[in-house]
Amino acid sequence: MNSKTIKGTSAEEIKSAYFEYISDDFEPTLALLFLSVEQDIEGINIFFTEQQIDVFGSSTLGEINEDEIMYGSISVLLLEINPAFFKIYFEEYELATAHLATKRIAERAISDFSDPSFLIASSQFEINYVQFLKGITDVAGNETLVYGAIAGDKLTFVNGVVFNINKRSAFGLIALVFDNNKIEMNGTTICGWNSLGMVKTFTESKRSRIFKVDDKTITRTKKTKEFFKCNEFGELNLKNKSNALSVYEVIE
Repeated sequence: MNSKTIKGTSAEEIKSAYFEYISDDFEPTLALLFLSVEQDIEGINIFFTEQQIDVFGSSTLGEINEDEIMYGSISVLLLEINPAFFKIYFEEYELATAHLATKRIAERAISDFSDPSFLIASSQFEINYVQFLKGITDVAGNETLVYGAIAGDKLTFVNGVVFNINKRSAFGLIALVFDNNKIEMNGTTICGWNSLGMVKTFTESKRSRIFKVDDKTITRTKKTKEFFKCNEFGELNLKNKSNALSVYEVIE
């Protein structure tokens, strides 16, 4: 598998850079595009369609090209891969049904590959990402390899977009799926959820009443924080107090 990276501040610069790199020894079949929402997505798509290259695209806030970080620009990773070893799927969704979109993608993936791996980009940052990922793992299994990101914008948090050569959407999900038996995908997690605070164990209780924590008798408690839980679709109901999760501090 061969690869090249190109960059530019306009669609015309990308076209020039592409023809500079193209040769008999390098005929890319896949382009991973990351660009500013200010750029000409339609023009870029038309160009790569003419070159018969599949596109996995996402808007970004800052474009990374090897060791350089740019802004308001276009960064492209060109890959020469056997087209039989990958698929690109696109789904549009409402916030409450994002998990159904990933489930549909996973069902298509396992019908195409016995062992798929996923690279996913979503245009919406408000969705419930636990359910979002669960849509994949419920179908493909908990050991399935999944990398993903959220489409960026100019810090407006309203108009990130994902796209391929046929579609673009601000309420969409694009997935690049590899045959894991043919293409090995590796990466580094640069952000995510980590545990915070100490682990406490309820060691004596009766129904909903707690008497000991870590074998220490509770003498007094006070409510320190109250959080509102999301339902399975990531929706909040701030008027419903029964939907709140209270956190109590143990005072000895």
